Amino acid sequence: MRYGFSDDPVADRAHYDVIRRLTTTQRARQGMLLSGWNREMTLGHIREDHPAYTDEDVRLTYCRQIMTDDEFATLFPEHACRFPKARE
Repeated sequence: MRYGFSDDPVADRAHYDVIRRLTTTQRARQGMLLSGWNREMTLGHIREDHPAYTDEDVRLTYCRQIMTDDEFATLFPEHACRFPKARE
């Protein structure tokens, strides 16, 4: 089982050393960047999978993927039936 970022243990060790030396603020910034990239990548995949979706449909589909059933139904009650949770 692989636990690192690559197949090279030396590269993994170097990566961990770099991360370990980051300040708390730098680590938080890196986490936010990764989160933003992940969100943009997911939105792109939704657009590719559903080319007819409007921007609002894409946004609602993304929200549906990251929220629990109760959260989505509370925040978007008018869309709960239109955007059911995909089977996992």
